[in-house]
Amino acid sequence: MKRAILIYYSRTGFTEQYARWLEEMTGCPAVAYKDARKMDLAPYDIMLFASRFRAGYIQKLKWLRRKDRRRKLRAVLATGAAPMGSPEAKREVSVSVRDEGFRCAVFYLESGIRYEAMGRIEKLLMRLFLRLMGEQDNGKYQHSYDNSSREYLQPVVRYLQELGAAEEEKNL
Repeated sequence: MKRAILIYYSRTGFTEQYARWLEEMTGCPAVAYKDARKMDLAPYDIMLFASRFRAGYIQKLKWLRRKDRRRKLRAVLATGAAPMGSPEAKREVSVSVRDEGFRCAVFYLESGIRYEAMGRIEKLLMRLFLRLMGEQDNGKYQHSYDNSSREYLQPVVRYLQELGAAEEEKNL
């Protein structure tokens, strides 16, 4: 069985939640970005990376490009507030991964907004984005919501099983 690791970057908690769920479901260890920066990743055959998708790019993906010299990255999981079935979100995430030079599986996972965890600049950027999209800022985006679901990880679990990296599927 191949050794796999999931490295995740989470700013508001959604990506960390998905990483923990995937760890429970497959046995693949989930390691926070801040800890992974100091790790020797040589013992792992397979790397997965999870982070939030914001403003057209996946945060900390550039760091992974420098770290993954042996081309062990097999999948990127991107979380975002767009609906799970959004073809635009999936396309934009895929373009972001490809633009960084990675050729790997891409999974988009709907999460939500934790407005209270956002900084002033993030809130301002969200309002500017809404204006660019022609939407009125009527306050509906100033409230937190959580649409994340363990079910959204099923394709990732199947992918890991195909790679021979999942120890076992639990709690489903």
